[in-house]
Amino acid sequence: MYQEHGVEITPQYAGILCSAIISDTLMFRSPTCTAIDISTAEHLAQIADVNMEELSAAMFKAGSNLEGKTPKELFYRDFKQFRVGDMQFGVGQINSMDADREWNKMVAGEYDLCDSNWITVGNGDPTEYMANWYGKSDANFCNYKNAEYDKLYEQLDTEFDEAKRAKIIEQLQQILIDDAAVIVHGYYNSSMISDETVSGANIHTADYYWLTTEIAPAK
Repeated sequence: MYQEHGVEITPQYAGILCSAIISDTLMFRSPTCTAIDISTAEHLAQIADVNMEELSAAMFKAGSNLEGKTPKELFYRDFKQFRVGDMQFGVGQINSMDADREWNKMVAGEYDLCDSNWITVGNGDPTEYMANWYGKSDANFCNYKNAEYDKLYEQLDTEFDEAKRAKIIEQLQQILIDDAAVIVHGYYNSSMISDETVSGANIHTADYYWLTTEIAPAK
């Protein structure tokens, strides 16, 4: 709108607007992201003199900080109620980018129910999964480094043609296989584990959007 009316924008406002686009599009990974979103954010980032990758990482990490929160606060942080027939139930969810903290809790058994999910969007796109080996990604916990892989991943991150994306993904997989970094066997959506106090917590890869009435306290 400011471009349409020929209004100059300050670096501060440009940074705020750029952050809003990054948040709304999940750093352009949302299936609703458009080419206009990307070009506008890039223009705003130039005005604000910010690195969008660094900005997005800082934003999402800050937004998922769970330190100092009580279990009740976490439970109702993003809580919605639903009704199916005569049954009313609620679902609360939180996002955390502190993988070490969450992994340590899981290993220590500090949970009743633990659901781990890869963000793949509805069509099973593996961009986020492939980020585990991208040199600049916070998800690259194995510190894998390969300049050719990084260059291809950056192409994948901005390519919208499905056929071209599939070709890039094949090349990325082959690099990982050739380097013996990983055996690529597929892109799973969700995994779920529970301790002995929970029964019926079974989920399958195809169940991306999933509701069940079978999870219950174990007898």
